[in-house]
Amino acid sequence: MAFEAQYFSALYTSRYADSLFKVIDRNRDRISEHFPKTNAKTGSLENTREYSTEIENRQRDKSYFMHLILKKDGDEPIGFIDIKNIDWQERRAEMGAFVDIQFENLGIMTHFSNKLLDQIAFEHGFSTLFCRIFPHNVRSIRLVERNGFLLKQTHEDLRPAKEGRFNLYEKDFKARMPL
Repeated sequence: MAFEAQYFSALYTSRYADSLFKVIDRNRDRISEHFPKTNAKTGSLENTREYSTEIENRQRDKSYFMHLILKKDGDEPIGFIDIKNIDWQERRAEMGAFVDIQFENLGIMTHFSNKLLDQIAFEHGFSTLFCRIFPHNVRSIRLVERNGFLLKQTHEDLRPAKEGRFNLYEKDFKARMPL
């Protein structure tokens, strides 16, 4: 499938606030489990609009980036890849990925994550990207493994209401960094 004919990626702007709310609300149960902070900040359309301003400010100060995957017909988000917990000293950041349940298992996220991760690492000079994934989240594990991430450790998550364990995956970009 020629994904670029139907979908594209773009850095988040507040013009997508209303459609971001719709896709999150449609997937609220999944968002609440895997993106609790995003869930808390997007409980209503008004909250999502406020969060949009926060996202734009954080992108400006380079403490967070959200790359949307959008449908070309309608310019509507179907998912995102976000870069967070950025450590500029170590050139490390955490990656998260989400896709609307209606678009799962079509290869869209695999295609765009593969393309975007190299671009993000190169543009920002990240030497390592990592992600935390619950062991039962098999789709996310397959996604990161297809993108060259390796399992580094299993951690106990001591926060209340959490599963108790998560896997830490990392991808090293040092060999790809410009000299």
